[in-house]
Amino acid sequence: MGKILTNTINDKTTRKSMNIASILAISFLIGVVLATNASAVMTDWTLDINANSTDTAGNLLEATVNFGVNTAATDGYDGALFDIDCAPASPTDFDLCFSEPGVSTETLAKDTKAVGESKSWVLLAKAPTDKKINITWISANIPVNVEMQIQELDIIDTWLPIGSHIDMKSANSISFTAGTRVPRQRGYIITATVVPTPSIGSIVISGSPTTTLTVGDVHPFTATVRDENKNLMDGVELTWTVSDSSVGKLDPTKTITVTGIATSTFTAQVAGTAIINAFNGLVSGNVEVHVKELDTDGDGVPDSTDNCPSVSNPDQADIDGDGKGDACDTSDDRDTDLDGIKDVVDNCPSVPNPDQADIDGDGKGDACDTSDDRDTDLDGVLDTVDNCLSVPNPDQADIDGDGKGDACDTSDDRDTDLDGILDTVDNCPLASNPDQADIDGDGKGDACDSDTGGQNILKNPGFESGTADWNNWGVSFGTGSPASEGSKSANIGIITSSSNMQLYQYGITLEPNTRYILSFAAFSNTGNDMTVRLIKHVSSYDGYGLNQNYDLTKEWKEFSTEFTTIGFSSKVSNARLMFWFVPFGKAGDKYYIDNVRLEKASINPVPPVITTHPADQTVALGQTAAFSVVAAGTAPLSYQWQKNGVDISGAVGPMYTTPATVLSDNNSNYRVLVTNSAGSTTSDEATLTVNPTTSINLIKNPGFESGADFWSNYGVSFTTGSPASEGTKSANIGIVTSSSNMQLYQYGIILEPNTRYRLSFAAFSSTGNDMTVRLIKHVASYDGYGLNQNYDLTKEWKEFSTEFNTSGFSSKVSNARLMFWFVPFGKAGDKYYIDKVRLEKIYKQQ
Repeated sequence: MGKILTNTINDKTTRKSMNIASILAISFLIGVVLATNASAVMTDWTLDINANSTDTAGNLLEATVNFGVNTAATDGYDGALFDIDCAPASPTDFDLCFSEPGVSTETLAKDTKAVGESKSWVLLAKAPTDKKINITWISANIPVNVEMQIQELDIIDTWLPIGSHIDMKSANSISFTAGTRVPRQRGYIITATVVPTPSIGSIVISGSPTTTLTVGDVHPFTATVRDENKNLMDGVELTWTVSDSSVGKLDPTKTITVTGIATSTFTAQVAGTAIINAFNGLVSGNVEVHVKELDTDGDGVPDSTDNCPSVSNPDQADIDGDGKGDACDTSDDRDTDLDGIKDVVDNCPSVPNPDQADIDGDGKGDACDTSDDRDTDLDGVLDTVDNCLSVPNPDQADIDGDGKGDACDTSDDRDTDLDGILDTVDNCPLASNPDQADIDGDGKGDACDSDTGGQNILKNPGFESGTADWNNWGVSFGTGSPASEGSKSANIGIITSSSNMQLYQYGITLEPNTRYILSFAAFSNTGNDMTVRLIKHVSSYDGYGLNQNYDLTKEWKEFSTEFTTIGFSSKVSNARLMFWFVPFGKAGDKYYIDNVRLEKASINPVPPVITTHPADQTVALGQTAAFSVVAAGTAPLSYQWQKNGVDISGAVGPMYTTPATVLSDNNSNYRVLVTNSAGSTTSDEATLTVNPTTSINLIKNPGFESGADFWSNYGVSFTTGSPASEGTKSANIGIVTSSSNMQLYQYGIILEPNTRYRLSFAAFSSTGNDMTVRLIKHVASYDGYGLNQNYDLTKEWKEFSTEFNTSGFSSKVSNARLMFWFVPFGKAGDKYYIDKVRLEKIYKQQ
């Protein structure tokens, strides 16, 4: 039933019709929630009301009245029979009886009670003072609310309340004691009124009109119920529904209001929209619920499709296409520049360079290396000061002083022999001859012409006339650039390697037992060699005194050979000069030949003259030193280098590079003896200084003063800053989550095989936990290179030093990785600090 409303009846007119001196009033206020129309008909119901007490002898005295509705009655409703004569048998007796005000019959009138009507009775009592009176009633299953009010009328016509607003559905009795007034006859009046119970005016659900939730949310919705007077209503049953049960579910679906409020909990299951209703009868409330997908990082992309669900990345960039967004991808398979090399080993992770070229071995690929330590031609001279960036020239010779090293200077202002005549017009560019004398008019100055009275017996020697007078077999043959002299040279291509590959000229006239000189310039694209032969052009192909192998390089090189003709006794004109490429030439090789000259040997050779002497050199302990000489004179010239006056085995060229220096090399003197058929000359001595205090640290940015440059990390956080063991910074490594791969490393380190090295560094950890240091191959198969050492750290700076021999490779490598390895020691929350990292070669004093 709805909430009971109380309406107290206080009809003074009715009360005055009674004996004012003897009436006590009991009022019953009855409310029925069946209709709001005063003429509405109710279902049958009755309320039995009983008043009882005892007389002085202890006998039970009682009176009964029935109040209710009997729709079948036509002329009256039997209410209560009572003893209208309330006179007691004696002054001490006590009697009770009900009477209706103004009615003296024993039968109450029929009452078909409707909203707004009322009913009253009088209970008369003859009783001694302080006698207890009980009022009881039976109210089970009646469709109405009943409220009782008790009042007593005293002798001066004043109503005195005894009990009021008694809910007869929740209680079933009330007792009170008669007053002490005289006379002894008392009076009680009973009045009942039917009033409407208020109907539901509104149901409002929290969050209306719309509420937005996320998948997985569990959200309580409250319904507030008020009547038409906007009062909260208790005990109202509500039914809850959701328009789309796939979007979410409600629990419970039936509720009863308490203090006007009932609650049901909604669990969001999938993205979508649903309407939640709470209703009673025709009155309802609703709220529209929008459920969105979970977006943990708030980037507008739902977790179900977000490639970085915990890191905001609205662009969803995934450069390596592995399904993990770039913002959170730390996997080993990431390839940012899409060059096929994973970032963890790519020496240019943001610039495509599939060849991983790193010509200066500093760990940064050539494609992205702009550092000052780059040495493109590996001649030991940094590009920032190298006068020949792409051609090795450790001596940096620049004979004409134009800023371009002689090794790469092809400019018109070059004057190699410093005779004041530019090489482009000098008839002896390697021999000083400012007068340019050329007694035989053959274009070669007398200072360098081996036969001042002879001439070149070959035709088209510089290939300026194309392929004229030359033939080929088993090779391709054309003419063009590059040229050693003029504008053309012979261009020979090895298409398929075979047993007969040659370029030749025949019909050459020779004299027997005569000294000749063959000279030419040549190189090959691979540096592969060739042979030159002089033979009889036809079978039986007898040798005519020349069969010489030549050690070619990848750059132009001049060759000269003197020989004496053999195999014939009188002048012949059937000689073949043959450039023979077997067995050296391989498919794909290119050979270039120019300035071929075959002439009689001069009877007046020019002795050698040194035009540029070796220069003093200063190097660090363990480095090499390079010496060079420039000499002129009749070819061929031979060279023999000496150290402290003793010949050096194998040092027989115009340049000599020492082995890695040792301390005993300090203050050694080097010179070269240059010899030809006309004599010999010795160069000035050059002194080698070896600095024993200079030790090369192979580690770049060893003290982290340049931040994180040259260092990489995996599985750990890495910054630089205080505290420092030396300087102002150190490596600050944090173990975020303990894993199977946690390291700080530097790669691209150059190492020599079977060599003694020393590693030193300073370190400590916040917990005193240890670490391991390893030296390995930077790329798979990650072979060990000789160092794998555990270090016992403390909580304070401590310096460590380890000597070891390299292993695992047989020739110099530039792919070593020095790795500080924190597995299995490092735990989540640990901090490691590293400084002063030094890796150096150990040089033994000899």
